[in-house]
Amino acid sequence: MRMRGLLVQLTEWAIPRDLREFHQREEIERGRVVSAILLLCIGVNLITAVMLSVSGGELPSAINLMLTRVAAALLPTYVAILLIFRYTAQFKLTAHLYATTTFIIYLLNTAVLPNDLVPLLLIPLLSMPLFAAMIGGLKAGMPWVIVVSAMPLALNEVWVQWLDRDAPISVVFNSVWLAPNLATAFALWCFEHTTTHMRYRLDEEVARFAFDAAHDSLTGLANRAVFARRLQEAIDHAHTHREVLALMYIDLNDFKPINDQFGHHAGDLVLTAVAERLAEIVRQSDTVARLGGDEFVVLYRHLKRRSDLDILVARIHTKIAEGVAFGEVQLHVSASIGVVCYPQDGDNAATLQQRADALMYASKQRRKAYPGA
Repeated sequence: MRMRGLLVQLTEWAIPRDLREFHQREEIERGRVVSAILLLCIGVNLITAVMLSVSGGELPSAINLMLTRVAAALLPTYVAILLIFRYTAQFKLTAHLYATTTFIIYLLNTAVLPNDLVPLLLIPLLSMPLFAAMIGGLKAGMPWVIVVSAMPLALNEVWVQWLDRDAPISVVFNSVWLAPNLATAFALWCFEHTTTHMRYRLDEEVARFAFDAAHDSLTGLANRAVFARRLQEAIDHAHTHREVLALMYIDLNDFKPINDQFGHHAGDLVLTAVAERLAEIVRQSDTVARLGGDEFVVLYRHLKRRSDLDILVARIHTKIAEGVAFGEVQLHVSASIGVVCYPQDGDNAATLQQRADALMYASKQRRKAYPGA
Protein backbone atom coordinates (compact mmCIF):
# COMPACT_ATOMS: atom_id res chain seq x y z
CA MET A 1 0.00 0.00 0.00
CA ARG A 2 2.81 2.41 0.81
CA MET A 3 4.48 1.70 -2.52
CA ARG A 4 1.21 2.24 -4.35
CA GLY A 5 0.62 5.50 -2.50
CA LEU A 6 4.13 6.66 -3.34
CA LEU A 7 3.61 5.89 -7.03
CA VAL A 8 0.31 7.79 -7.02
CA GLN A 9 1.99 10.78 -5.36
CA LEU A 10 4.84 10.75 -7.88
CA THR A 11 2.38 10.54 -10.77
CA GLU A 12 0.35 13.47 -9.43
CA TRP A 13 3.52 15.47 -8.76
CA ALA A 14 4.69 15.00 -12.35
CA ILE A 15 1.50 16.47 -13.86
CA PRO A 16 2.37 19.97 -15.19
CA ARG A 17 1.22 22.90 -13.09
CA ASP A 18 -0.27 24.68 -16.10
CA LEU A 19 -2.75 21.85 -16.63
CA ARG A 20 -3.88 22.03 -13.00
CA GLU A 21 -4.14 25.82 -12.93
CA PHE A 22 -6.44 25.91 -15.97
CA HIS A 23 -8.45 22.88 -14.77
CA GLN A 24 -8.22 21.08 -18.12
CA ARG A 25 -9.67 17.74 -17.04
CA GLU A 26 -8.91 15.87 -20.28
CA GLU A 27 -5.35 17.20 -20.40
CA ILE A 28 -4.83 16.33 -16.73
CA GLU A 29 -5.79 12.71 -17.49
CA ARG A 30 -3.35 12.69 -20.40
CA GLY A 31 -0.73 14.13 -18.06
CA ARG A 32 -1.30 11.22 -15.67
CA VAL A 33 -0.76 8.74 -18.52
CA VAL A 34 2.47 10.45 -19.60
CA SER A 35 3.75 10.60 -16.03
CA ALA A 36 2.91 6.92 -15.49
CA ILE A 37 4.71 5.88 -18.70
CA LEU A 38 7.86 7.82 -17.87
CA LEU A 39 7.85 6.61 -14.26
CA LEU A 40 7.43 3.05 -15.58
CA CYS A 41 10.44 3.49 -17.85
CA ILE A 42 12.47 4.96 -14.99
CA GLY A 43 11.48 2.09 -12.73
CA VAL A 44 12.31 -0.59 -15.30
CA ASN A 45 15.75 0.85 -15.92
CA LEU A 46 16.39 1.32 -12.20
CA ILE A 47 15.47 -2.31 -11.50
CA THR A 48 17.61 -3.42 -14.46
CA ALA A 49 20.61 -1.50 -13.15
CA VAL A 50 20.21 -2.96 -9.66
CA MET A 51 19.81 -6.52 -10.94
CA LEU A 52 22.85 -6.19 -13.20
CA SER A 53 24.95 -4.94 -10.32
CA VAL A 54 23.86 -7.93 -8.21
CA SER A 55 23.81 -10.78 -10.71
CA GLY A 56 25.18 -9.37 -13.96
CA GLY A 57 28.00 -11.92 -14.00
CA GLU A 58 25.53 -14.66 -14.92
CA LEU A 59 24.91 -13.06 -18.33
CA PRO A 60 27.28 -13.09 -21.32
CA SER A 61 29.71 -10.22 -21.00
CA ALA A 62 28.53 -8.50 -24.22
CA ILE A 63 24.88 -8.52 -23.12
CA ASN A 64 25.79 -7.46 -19.60
CA LEU A 65 27.85 -4.53 -20.94
CA MET A 66 25.12 -3.45 -23.35
CA LEU A 67 22.33 -3.61 -20.75
CA THR A 68 24.47 -1.76 -18.21
CA ARG A 69 25.22 1.03 -20.68
CA VAL A 70 21.61 1.28 -21.81
CA ALA A 71 20.24 1.41 -18.25
CA ALA A 72 22.89 3.92 -17.17
CA ALA A 73 22.07 6.17 -20.12
CA LEU A 74 18.28 5.86 -20.11
CA LEU A 75 17.75 6.32 -16.36
CA PRO A 76 18.90 9.98 -16.14
CA THR A 77 17.50 10.65 -19.61
CA TYR A 78 13.97 9.62 -18.63
CA VAL A 79 14.22 11.61 -15.40
CA ALA A 80 15.21 14.69 -17.41
CA ILE A 81 12.32 14.13 -19.86
CA LEU A 82 9.89 13.80 -16.96
CA LEU A 83 11.09 17.13 -15.54
CA ILE A 84 10.87 18.76 -18.98
CA PHE A 85 7.28 17.57 -19.32
CA ARG A 86 6.38 18.77 -15.84
CA TYR A 87 7.60 22.31 -16.52
CA THR A 88 6.58 22.66 -20.19
CA ALA A 89 3.35 20.60 -20.49
CA GLN A 90 4.32 19.85 -24.10
CA PHE A 91 3.00 16.41 -25.02
CA LYS A 92 4.43 16.12 -28.53
CA LEU A 93 7.84 17.45 -27.44
CA THR A 94 7.91 14.89 -24.64
CA ALA A 95 6.93 12.08 -27.03
CA HIS A 96 9.67 12.92 -29.52
CA LEU A 97 12.29 13.38 -26.79
CA TYR A 98 11.38 9.99 -25.35
CA ALA A 99 11.47 8.20 -28.71
CA THR A 100 14.57 9.96 -30.05
CA THR A 101 16.72 9.40 -26.96
CA THR A 102 15.60 5.77 -26.62
CA PHE A 103 16.34 5.07 -30.25
CA ILE A 104 19.77 6.72 -30.23
CA ILE A 105 20.89 5.06 -26.99
CA TYR A 106 19.88 1.61 -28.17
CA LEU A 107 21.44 2.19 -31.59
CA LEU A 108 24.78 3.36 -30.17
CA ASN A 109 25.01 0.36 -27.88
CA THR A 110 24.58 -2.23 -30.63
CA ALA A 111 28.29 -1.91 -31.40
CA VAL A 112 29.26 -3.91 -28.30
CA LEU A 113 27.13 -6.91 -29.34
CA PRO A 114 28.18 -9.78 -31.58
CA ASN A 115 26.16 -10.12 -34.78
CA ASP A 116 23.96 -12.96 -33.59
CA LEU A 117 22.75 -10.98 -30.56
CA VAL A 118 21.89 -7.74 -32.39
CA PRO A 119 18.30 -8.83 -33.25
CA LEU A 120 17.62 -9.21 -29.51
CA LEU A 121 18.33 -5.51 -29.09
CA LEU A 122 15.50 -4.60 -31.43
CA ILE A 123 12.77 -6.31 -29.42
CA PRO A 124 12.50 -3.65 -26.65
CA LEU A 125 12.07 -1.01 -29.36
CA LEU A 126 8.71 -2.49 -30.41
CA SER A 127 7.02 -0.67 -27.53
CA MET A 128 8.62 2.68 -28.36
CA PRO A 129 6.13 3.86 -31.06
CA LEU A 130 3.21 2.76 -28.87
CA PHE A 131 4.49 4.72 -25.87
CA ALA A 132 5.27 7.72 -28.09
CA ALA A 133 1.69 7.67 -29.40
CA MET A 134 0.27 7.37 -25.88
CA ILE A 135 2.32 10.41 -24.87
CA GLY A 136 1.94 12.65 -27.90
CA GLY A 137 -0.88 11.20 -30.00
CA LEU A 138 -1.04 9.37 -33.32
CA LYS A 139 1.03 11.95 -35.20
CA ALA A 140 3.85 11.54 -32.69
CA GLY A 141 3.78 7.74 -32.76
CA MET A 142 3.36 6.88 -36.45
CA PRO A 143 6.73 8.27 -37.65
CA TRP A 144 8.46 6.05 -35.12
CA VAL A 145 6.63 2.99 -36.41
CA ILE A 146 8.30 3.69 -39.76
CA VAL A 147 11.69 4.28 -38.12
CA VAL A 148 11.55 1.08 -36.09
CA SER A 149 10.29 -0.89 -39.11
CA ALA A 150 13.27 0.28 -41.17
CA MET A 151 15.79 -0.21 -38.36
CA PRO A 152 16.94 -3.76 -39.41
CA LEU A 153 17.79 -2.50 -42.90
CA ALA A 154 19.59 0.52 -41.41
CA LEU A 155 21.58 -1.67 -39.03
CA ASN A 156 22.65 -3.96 -41.84
CA GLU A 157 23.82 -0.96 -43.83
CA VAL A 158 25.75 0.47 -40.86
CA TRP A 159 27.35 -2.88 -40.07
CA VAL A 160 28.45 -3.51 -43.64
CA GLN A 161 29.42 0.00 -44.76
CA TRP A 162 30.75 1.62 -41.57
CA LEU A 163 31.81 -1.16 -39.20
CA ASP A 164 33.01 -3.55 -41.91
CA ARG A 165 31.12 -6.42 -40.31
CA ASP A 166 28.67 -8.96 -41.66
CA ALA A 167 25.00 -7.95 -41.76
CA PRO A 168 23.51 -8.88 -38.35
CA ILE A 169 19.87 -9.09 -39.47
CA SER A 170 18.77 -12.02 -41.63
CA VAL A 171 16.23 -11.71 -44.42
CA VAL A 172 13.84 -13.95 -42.50
CA PHE A 173 14.05 -11.83 -39.33
CA ASN A 174 13.62 -8.67 -41.40
CA SER A 175 10.43 -10.06 -42.95
CA VAL A 176 9.03 -11.24 -39.62
CA TRP A 177 9.97 -7.90 -38.03
CA LEU A 178 7.43 -6.07 -40.18
CA ALA A 179 4.48 -7.97 -38.73
CA PRO A 180 4.51 -6.51 -35.17
CA ASN A 181 5.20 -3.04 -36.54
CA LEU A 182 2.27 -3.25 -38.93
CA ALA A 183 0.16 -4.46 -36.02
CA THR A 184 1.34 -1.51 -33.94
CA ALA A 185 0.48 0.93 -36.74
CA PHE A 186 -2.99 -0.60 -37.11
CA ALA A 187 -3.54 -0.52 -33.34
CA LEU A 188 -2.50 3.13 -33.17
CA TRP A 189 -4.86 4.03 -36.00
CA CYS A 190 -7.75 2.16 -34.36
CA PHE A 191 -7.01 3.79 -31.01
CA GLU A 192 -6.89 7.28 -32.50
CA HIS A 193 -10.03 6.73 -34.56
CA THR A 194 -11.91 5.34 -31.57
CA THR A 195 -10.82 8.07 -29.17
CA THR A 196 -11.61 10.79 -31.71
CA HIS A 197 -15.08 9.36 -32.23
CA MET A 198 -15.62 9.00 -28.48
CA ARG A 199 -14.39 12.55 -27.88
CA TYR A 200 -16.78 13.86 -30.54
CA ARG A 201 -19.69 11.95 -29.00
CA LEU A 202 -18.71 13.15 -25.53
CA ASP A 203 -18.56 16.76 -26.70
CA GLU A 204 -22.01 16.34 -28.25
CA GLU A 205 -23.40 14.90 -25.02
CA VAL A 206 -21.82 17.65 -22.91
CA ALA A 207 -23.24 20.31 -25.24
CA ARG A 208 -26.67 18.67 -25.11
CA PHE A 209 -26.64 18.44 -21.32
CA ALA A 210 -25.48 22.05 -21.08
CA PHE A 211 -28.30 23.14 -23.40
CA ASP A 212 -30.89 21.11 -21.50
CA ALA A 213 -29.69 22.56 -18.20
CA ALA A 214 -30.12 26.10 -19.51
CA HIS A 215 -33.30 25.82 -21.58
CA ASP A 216 -36.93 24.88 -21.22
CA SER A 217 -37.42 21.37 -22.59
CA LEU A 218 -40.69 22.18 -24.42
CA THR A 219 -40.08 25.59 -25.98
CA GLY A 220 -36.28 25.78 -26.13
CA LEU A 221 -36.38 29.18 -24.41
CA ALA A 222 -34.09 30.09 -21.53
CA ASN A 223 -35.26 28.62 -18.25
CA ARG A 224 -35.79 30.31 -14.91
CA ALA A 225 -32.19 29.87 -13.72
CA VAL A 226 -30.68 31.33 -16.89
CA PHE A 227 -33.16 34.21 -16.83
CA ALA A 228 -32.25 35.07 -13.23
CA ARG A 229 -28.56 35.15 -14.11
CA ARG A 230 -29.11 37.30 -17.21
CA LEU A 231 -31.38 39.68 -15.32
CA GLN A 232 -28.70 40.28 -12.69
CA GLU A 233 -26.05 40.72 -15.39
CA ALA A 234 -28.29 43.20 -17.22
CA ILE A 235 -28.94 45.19 -14.02
CA ASP A 236 -25.21 45.34 -13.27
CA HIS A 237 -24.48 46.50 -16.83
CA ALA A 238 -27.27 49.06 -16.76
CA HIS A 239 -26.05 50.41 -13.43
CA THR A 240 -22.47 50.76 -14.70
CA HIS A 241 -23.44 52.41 -18.00
CA ARG A 242 -26.46 54.37 -16.69
CA GLU A 243 -28.88 52.57 -19.01
CA VAL A 244 -32.55 51.65 -18.77
CA LEU A 245 -33.94 48.13 -19.14
CA ALA A 246 -37.47 46.78 -19.15
CA LEU A 247 -38.88 43.61 -17.65
CA MET A 248 -42.15 42.13 -18.93
CA TYR A 249 -44.03 39.34 -17.19
CA ILE A 250 -46.48 37.63 -19.55
CA ASP A 251 -49.31 35.30 -18.61
CA LEU A 252 -51.59 33.67 -21.18
CA ASN A 253 -55.33 34.13 -20.87
CA ASP A 254 -57.77 31.34 -21.85
CA PHE A 255 -54.99 28.78 -21.88
CA LYS A 256 -56.53 26.39 -19.30
CA PRO A 257 -59.75 25.87 -21.32
CA ILE A 258 -57.62 24.81 -24.31
CA ASN A 259 -55.84 22.21 -22.19
CA ASP A 260 -59.12 20.99 -20.72
CA GLN A 261 -61.00 20.80 -24.03
CA PHE A 262 -58.33 19.68 -26.50
CA GLY A 263 -55.71 18.05 -24.27
CA HIS A 264 -52.12 18.76 -23.33
CA HIS A 265 -50.88 18.24 -26.89
CA ALA A 266 -52.89 21.28 -27.99
CA GLY A 267 -51.65 23.23 -24.97
CA ASP A 268 -48.03 22.37 -25.81
CA LEU A 269 -48.62 23.50 -29.39
CA VAL A 270 -49.88 26.88 -28.17
CA LEU A 271 -46.95 27.32 -25.77
CA THR A 272 -44.45 26.47 -28.52
CA ALA A 273 -46.11 28.90 -30.95
CA VAL A 274 -46.10 31.71 -28.36
CA ALA A 275 -42.42 31.05 -27.58
CA GLU A 276 -41.50 31.21 -31.28
CA ARG A 277 -43.41 34.46 -31.77
CA LEU A 278 -41.83 36.11 -28.75
CA ALA A 279 -38.37 35.05 -29.92
CA GLU A 280 -39.06 36.57 -33.35
CA ILE A 281 -40.14 39.91 -31.89
CA VAL A 282 -37.23 40.65 -29.56
CA ARG A 283 -33.69 41.59 -30.52
CA GLN A 284 -30.61 39.38 -30.26
CA SER A 285 -29.50 41.20 -27.11
CA ASP A 286 -32.81 40.55 -25.32
CA THR A 287 -33.90 37.44 -23.44
CA VAL A 288 -37.14 35.50 -23.62
CA ALA A 289 -37.66 32.83 -20.98
CA ARG A 290 -40.40 30.50 -19.87
CA LEU A 291 -40.88 30.58 -16.12
CA GLY A 292 -43.22 27.60 -16.08
CA GLY A 293 -46.78 26.75 -17.07
CA ASP A 294 -48.13 29.51 -19.29
CA GLU A 295 -45.89 32.25 -17.88
CA PHE A 296 -43.19 33.92 -19.93
CA VAL A 297 -40.82 36.81 -19.31
CA VAL A 298 -39.04 39.23 -21.63
CA LEU A 299 -35.90 41.12 -20.64
CA TYR A 300 -35.53 44.15 -22.89
CA ARG A 301 -32.09 45.79 -22.62
CA HIS A 302 -30.71 49.17 -23.74
CA LEU A 303 -34.11 50.90 -23.73
CA LYS A 304 -33.79 54.35 -25.35
CA ARG A 305 -37.37 55.63 -25.49
CA ARG A 306 -40.57 54.71 -23.68
CA SER A 307 -42.33 54.66 -27.05
CA ASP A 308 -40.12 51.74 -28.12
CA LEU A 309 -41.40 49.77 -25.14
CA ASP A 310 -45.02 50.63 -25.90
CA ILE A 311 -44.57 49.46 -29.49
CA LEU A 312 -43.02 46.19 -28.29
CA VAL A 313 -45.86 45.52 -25.83
CA ALA A 314 -48.43 46.17 -28.56
CA ARG A 315 -46.65 43.78 -30.91
CA ILE A 316 -46.56 41.10 -28.23
CA HIS A 317 -50.31 41.45 -27.67
CA THR A 318 -50.95 41.24 -31.42
CA LYS A 319 -48.69 38.24 -32.10
CA ILE A 320 -49.96 36.22 -29.14
CA ALA A 321 -53.59 36.88 -30.13
CA GLU A 322 -53.01 35.30 -33.56
CA GLY A 323 -54.60 31.88 -33.87
CA VAL A 324 -52.73 28.60 -33.61
CA ALA A 325 -53.85 25.86 -35.99
CA PHE A 326 -54.80 22.58 -34.31
CA GLY A 327 -56.21 20.33 -36.96
CA GLU A 328 -59.22 22.18 -38.33
CA VAL A 329 -59.52 24.34 -35.22
CA GLN A 330 -57.92 27.73 -34.53
CA LEU A 331 -56.83 28.05 -30.93
CA HIS A 332 -56.77 31.57 -29.50
CA VAL A 333 -55.18 33.03 -26.39
CA SER A 334 -54.39 36.54 -25.27
CA ALA A 335 -51.81 37.98 -22.87
CA SER A 336 -51.79 39.84 -19.58
CA ILE A 337 -48.53 41.75 -19.30
CA GLY A 338 -46.86 43.49 -16.38
CA VAL A 339 -44.11 45.93 -17.37
CA VAL A 340 -41.49 47.55 -15.12
CA CYS A 341 -38.30 49.47 -15.84
CA TYR A 342 -34.94 49.70 -14.14
CA PRO A 343 -34.09 51.92 -12.32
CA GLN A 344 -37.45 53.72 -12.12
CA ASP A 345 -39.45 50.80 -10.67
CA GLY A 346 -36.71 49.11 -8.67
CA ASP A 347 -32.97 48.89 -8.34
CA ASN A 348 -32.63 45.14 -7.82
CA ALA A 349 -33.82 41.93 -9.42
CA ALA A 350 -36.18 40.84 -6.64
CA THR A 351 -38.05 44.18 -6.56
CA LEU A 352 -38.41 44.32 -10.34
CA GLN A 353 -39.75 40.77 -10.51
CA GLN A 354 -42.23 41.32 -7.67
CA ARG A 355 -43.61 44.49 -9.23
CA ALA A 356 -43.79 43.04 -12.74
CA ASP A 357 -45.63 39.99 -11.39
CA ALA A 358 -48.03 42.22 -9.43
CA LEU A 359 -48.78 44.35 -12.49
CA MET A 360 -49.35 41.23 -14.60
CA TYR A 361 -51.74 39.85 -11.99
CA ALA A 362 -53.60 43.21 -11.82
CA SER A 363 -53.95 43.18 -15.62
CA LYS A 364 -55.38 39.68 -15.47
CA GLN A 365 -57.84 40.65 -12.75
CA ARG A 366 -59.02 43.69 -14.76
CA ARG A 367 -59.68 41.44 -17.75
CA LYS A 368 -61.79 39.13 -15.58
CA ALA A 369 -63.68 42.08 -14.11
CA TYR A 370 -64.23 43.75 -17.49
CA PRO A 371 -64.28 41.06 -20.20
CA GLY A 372 -63.53 42.46 -23.65
CA ALA A 373 -62.13 45.69 -22.22
